[in-house]
Amino acid sequence: MIQTVTTAMELFAKAALVDHAKLAVRQEQCALVDAENCLKDAFSTDVRGAIREWAVSKGLPADPMDAFRQSGYLESVTADRSQRNMASVSSYA
Repeated sequence: MIQTVTTAMELFAKAALVDHAKLAVRQEQCALVDAENCLKDAFSTDVRGAIREWAVSKGLPADPMDAFRQSGYLESVTADRSQRNMASVSSYA
């Protein structure tokens, strides 16, 4: 889930970088290669730094996956579920 949200944020930021006026002109001219390059320029931009800065400015972790790993949540929930599963095991004997 964390990776999916991070990827969605990156794609949203890249979509916001598309020069729509330039793209519209290229489309009207039927300059398909130039229109494609307009999109490629935006989507090849590395937006991770800007997203990290935005996250920190909102009091969020700069690296959500690292924050998740450091939180210990996975270990805690794994142990809790393991104990619950052991309690529900029954024997036919």
